[in-house]
Amino acid sequence: MKQRGYVARKYYAHAFGAQSIYEEALFGSYDAAFRYILEISEEDNDRFLTEILSFIIDDNEPWENEQCWTFDRTGQLIPYYDAQKRYENCHVVEKDGYKEVYDEPDPKSYTAKFRIGDIVKVSAFPWNWQSPIPVDTIGVITDTPIHYDEWTKQEGKKYGWDNSYVIYFIRDGYLDHMHIREKHLTLFTMDIPENLSFLNCLSEHYKGQKKIQDDVLKDIYDGKIFVEKVRFFSENQHTVT
Repeated sequence: MKQRGYVARKYYAHAFGAQSIYEEALFGSYDAAFRYILEISEEDNDRFLTEILSFIIDDNEPWENEQCWTFDRTGQLIPYYDAQKRYENCHVVEKDGYKEVYDEPDPKSYTAKFRIGDIVKVSAFPWNWQSPIPVDTIGVITDTPIHYDEWTKQEGKKYGWDNSYVIYFIRDGYLDHMHIREKHLTLFTMDIPENLSFLNCLSEHYKGQKKIQDDVLKDIYDGKIFVEKVRFFSENQHTVT
């Protein structure tokens, strides 16, 4: 049996999978790595995560047998990834030396619970693997899937159905978007934070209540217009506006 190594680490999660690693150690067993995880996991911030990464030692293609356990700041397991099982519940097509992977369709995963223009909260990564953001995010639905039965009638095939909503949100002051499945969304019913008030305008636009001019909206989508409200410091008057 091939020998495995186990890397245990604590890191601060950034957007799009980036990590700032704080502590890291190599072990010869999962149990030893997990004991280390329990020692280093306590932090008063949900963006502090820990993980155990397992790989076969002296393997030229370690990613083919990779295993990864991700834990929250209290040491509770969130997701588990096993490269050997990554194609379970998937339809794999070999084409020109490449693999095309399709999820087995689950018609019940889309129930039309949300509508275009709804303001929703998107669960954070890694609780939601579709999100690139490690904190819960507020966004506006701008497009919805269609039901699987309707899609198969239109497309005439079984695989390739996209059951994700298109969500626009504000990132670094500009409008960005992500594709998120229904189970990771909840309707946002609280007041929008003042710095994100543009999302109210975007919601009204997509609901047909108050339109944003086409050329203005295009520039916003193109990243030419800053949409987050910020405060400015005046050097001359020493005031904040």
